[in-house]
Amino acid sequence: MQSRNLLSLILISLISLVFLSSCTIPSSVRKAYNFDSSKIRLAVNESETELVIVSNNGKKCSKSGKKGCINAVENTIAVVDFHLISSNGWHITEMNICLGEDKPTLADPCTLKKADIAQFSAGARGAFYRLYPDGNGKIDLTGLSTGLSKFNLLDSNSFPEDYFYTITACKDAQSDVCVSLDPPIENKGKTQ
Repeated sequence: MQSRNLLSLILISLISLVFLSSCTIPSSVRKAYNFDSSKIRLAVNESETELVIVSNNGKKCSKSGKKGCINAVENTIAVVDFHLISSNGWHITEMNICLGEDKPTLADPCTLKKADIAQFSAGARGAFYRLYPDGNGKIDLTGLSTGLSKFNLLDSNSFPEDYFYTITACKDAQSDVCVSLDPPIENKGKTQ
């Protein structure tokens, strides 16, 4: 009986393999879903007054050239891994994404439309869900972990647009002692 079950399982597997290998994904679909990954390593400076970029292996932005700029080239989905190194009690707590090339003033907070919100999500290894920005562009990363030192941002890059992002790290999860970093994002979008 056991060999009969094993033979059935092998037969089902072979049929599935033949069926799946006969399916092809059109090149237009494959082209639309190229992934481009980069890593941005962050650290809190020695005087604990600033969040700085230690290294960034991503593509340079065409307009700003600022360190930490995320450049999602045409027809790619950008996956950016952020890692706070040598944290010494500091944790990444929040990310804000705003529309436009320039940092908004406190008097003029950012707002995102549904299409802009759908562009971005944040996740962490071991988390079975992703977080999206709210209507004001805020992603509360403590929803992934209260002691977060690594997370990834997925930028679907669905249409050409410039954004501005801020990452905040705090001394501990309940602390008001926080530092931020604020580079731009250039999305080149997808061609039809």
